[in-house]
Amino acid sequence: NMANNNAQNLMELVDNVLDLEKVEAGRMDFKPEVLNVNAAVEDAVASMRHYLPDKKLTWTVTNLAGELTILVHPGRLRQVMLNLLSNAAKFSPIAGRVEVEIGIETDSVVIACLDEGKGVDPSFEDQLFSRFSQEAKTTTKGSKQGTGLGLNLVKMMVQHMSGDVSYKRRDGRTEFRISFPLHSSSEKIEMETSLAETQHRKAS
Repeated sequence: NMANNNAQNLMELVDNVLDLEKVEAGRMDFKPEVLNVNAAVEDAVASMRHYLPDKKLTWTVTNLAGELTILVHPGRLRQVMLNLLSNAAKFSPIAGRVEVEIGIETDSVVIACLDEGKGVDPSFEDQLFSRFSQEAKTTTKGSKQGTGLGLNLVKMMVQHMSGDVSYKRRDGRTEFRISFPLHSSSEKIEMETSLAETQHRKAS
């Protein structure tokens, strides 16, 4: 009901404000780890399957690139994913489909979150990732209104992990995509081998 939605919005607002303050003050942990993208995405989507059950949404993951790894903070990536997925659910029509695509473009891993919502007015796109930006009347019946801070937090977190985030309309759907440099174990091994050989030559 409205009281519960208002209470949840207030909690989300407080959480987002606290997280933004931590990021800006340099107090949020972004220590990277090698992360399996496929497993991370599947885990995030699985945790959302019962979100807004009255909307009867379908959740799917499409892997276009096989097993991929990136160098990010697992907890921060999960926060970003849950934020984008909850937005997709909020703005989806009843019985809509939310899809997450995993792909690769050049040397970057791309995670695209797509929903069947109407998207935002083109005149609002430039403000989409700004703090407290929120387009009026964008949610659908049965949806929850957002706090206007989530996408700003997403952008800050993604950029702190050497990534990028963007929005566009694609084939009648709304797409938010995040991208990170592809982590190559072979490159790492090659660099470590080269370093070891250099150290060996210096020692001899």
